Order: sequence, then structure tokens, then C-alpha cells
Amino acid sequence: MGRVGFLMLFLITINSYASVYKSYYPWESDSILVAWVIDKFVDKNASFIAVDKKEEKLSTNENTINTSNSKLRRTARFTAFEMAVKYYNIKEDRCINRLKKIIRVLEMTPWKKEEYEDIVKFEERFVALFPKEIKDNNLSRAFKYLDNFCKEVK
Repeated sequence: MGRVGFLMLFLITINSYASVYKSYYPWESDSILVAWVIDKFVDKNASFIAVDKKEEKLSTNENTINTSNSKLRRTARFTAFEMAVKYYNIKEDRCINRLKKIIRVLEMTPWKKEEYEDIVKFEERFVALFPKEIKDNNLSRAFKYLDNFCKEVK
């Protein structure tokens, strides 16, 4: 195999490799929104797992979501979802902007969420779709909910 063939095989292998992203269990709305951004806009082959915070400390060289060493974490000014949208340079549209408002209320001012009936309904429906066990890493129901939410918003 020549250099060109080897390079093409190398690029195909890299592009087919799925990244693994880790978060702490239990999943939270902000973390699942980040996972959805990655799955929808960044890496369709990504996989997501949650680990027990007491048992496994995640290192800085791992792909992490909303952990203390993650570039995709909540800060004093931004939610993890907002950080992911900015980090991955996601084009903002009506859906992304609506999700930003929702997660800002849920994460940054949860005591005010009762003032927004639509946000309370969103959270109730969304959280019901989260994995119920640490070994369950299937986020597809939550992702589908977000996809359908976006279709309705547009």
C-alpha cells in the first residue's frame, strides 16, 4: 500500500472512530443537552456514559461533560449547554435560543421556574426520559424529545 492509500485508510479509520464522553450519574438536564449538541452537531458516532462520582474521578485528558475539569461545564455565568454551543460554534436558531432560555432558568435560577409554566412542563417531560440506572447509557429517548421540541419551535 502506498502513502496515499495508507493516508486514506488512516483518515477513514479516524472518522469512523466514535468518541466516548463521560459525565457523572445521575444525568442532569444540562449534561444531556450538551450530549445532544455533540450527537446532533459534532459527532454522530459519539457514545455517552455516566459514572459514579464517588468511585471514578475523571481526568483532564478525557472527554467529559459538566465535570469540574470539563471545558463543557457550567460556570458562574454560563450553563454547560451554552458553553457547548459556544465551544463547538453551533449556529444559533430559534430552537437553540429557546433551549438556552429553558436551561438558564433550570440551572441558574431554579427558584424562578414556577413562573414559567412551559419550562416546568418541558422539565417534567424531559427528566422522565433520563436513564434510571447508572448502567443505562441510552440517551436516545431524551435526544428524540429534544429533536421533536426543536421541530415544534421552528
